Amino acid sequence: AWSDARNVTFKGGAFKRTAGQAQVFDAPTVTPYFVMAHKTATKRYWVHAGLEKVFVDDGTARTEITPASLFTGAIDDRWTGGTLNGIMGLTNGKDKPVYWDNNTANNLATLPGWDANELCAVLVPFKNYWVALDITKSTVRYPYMMKWSSAAVPGSVPTSWDETDVTLEAGESDIGETGDLLVDARPMGDALIIYKQNSRVAVRQTFDARIFSFQRLPGAGGALARGCVVETPLGHMVFGNGDIYVHNGGEPQSICDDVTRDFIFASLDTANGGRSFVVANTAKNEVWFCYPETGETSCTLAAVYNYKGKTWTFRDLPNVTD
Repeated sequence: AWSDARNVTFKGGAFKRTAGQAQVFDAPTVTPYFVMAHKTATKRYWVHAGLEKVFVDDGTARTEITPASLFTGAIDDRWTGGTLNGIMGLTNGKDKPVYWDNNTANNLATLPGWDANELCAVLVPFKNYWVALDITKSTVRYPYMMKWSSAAVPGSVPTSWDETDVTLEAGESDIGETGDLLVDARPMGDALIIYKQNSRVAVRQTFDARIFSFQRLPGAGGALARGCVVETPLGHMVFGNGDIYVHNGGEPQSICDDVTRDFIFASLDTANGGRSFVVANTAKNEVWFCYPETGETSCTLAAVYNYKGKTWTFRDLPNVTD
């Protein structure tokens, strides 16, 4: 029995010292606030975005793909994005969402058909659509709104976001049954799970004129911030408001005992808690819930959960930003 475990890991009923860090790429050109793996037909890139610039790195060459106009987001304007039909899309909530055509000779460009007067806080691929959450139209914010694009032709990006064009599948809908705001979204099988601050909604394709259906999932449980949900063999593991839990589309199940939960949320810096994020270390059957400790502005501690052994340990982080 252990009352505390820091910078060690449990395996096979024993424990050992946690491995250290090693440099993989050359030092980044900018402080990265978003990192994502992106595969093309011929290469695997690591995408990293700073506040103003975005780069892709294939391990041999690093290329800047920033548009002519620099991005304008701040540290708390969290990047989101993903890959749809082999095409990467990104948004920071402060500038128009962009995509990259996988050609290092070309920079990021605004998503085709996107309204020049609109912004979105979250961008995520689902089926053959881009889905955008928390929409701003001409400076007016609609924090419950979900928009989706027209369906994409394989290998290309959707061409329209016009919800008024009845000949296309693009549309929008408010998810406002509960008063908590939209935070993030992540696919789960055939559904897209939308995370609000304290609740969850499952979105499914209907293959009719509605395009999508919406179902509120049982139980309380949302997401602390964007980037706080990760997929595992057991389901989505989520860094929530006041708890850490797993679910498969049903009731959320806490994976913390009382002592662990109390320690995490007592040591979490409330002013900068939105900079927390979650990452899966699948090779070791671990999920890292990374957060800034009290008085810190970037992530200095990871609560590490081994989902096979069902054990918790803690690991010091060197001021990690993503």
